[in-house]
Amino acid sequence: MRKSAHSVKVGASFVRAYGHTVAMAVTREPTRFGRYLLDRMSGKGMHQQVDLVNATGISPATVSRLIYSDEYTPDVRTLERLGAALDVPAAELVSRRSGGEPGLRVIPAVLAELIEMVDPDSPLTTNQRRRLEQMLELLAETNRAFMHSERSNGND
Repeated sequence: MRKSAHSVKVGASFVRAYGHTVAMAVTREPTRFGRYLLDRMSGKGMHQQVDLVNATGISPATVSRLIYSDEYTPDVRTLERLGAALDVPAAELVSRRSGGEPGLRVIPAVLAELIEMVDPDSPLTTNQRRRLEQMLELLAETNRAFMHSERSNGND
């Protein structure tokens, strides 16, 4: 596997070979979205994942999943925190996370409207925003469960 500038050693496993213990390094490549985040981080002077953790308050495990996993689906609040720290609109992060590039994929209007509705500056009250976020999270969780069952059944 080719090592990029963003490769990272994520752990080591130990095997016994001919009576000797040998360490084997495991390296993961960032996803396309992960490379975008790493590039934005670099542009903001953040050179380690911990810098993004400190800037956003997002857990280290979540930051790692954002960079290295296509399976993880971040919630709106996480995208808002990322956007604020990286000076990127949350709507652009949603588009990029779903595989789009600016100008190549348009976020559905309803999704952009929902993002604006949960923004702390929206005209909704705090309780209305919380209820909306809970409904959206329930919808997303239902979708994740469905997609997981589809993959498990081989219906990619």
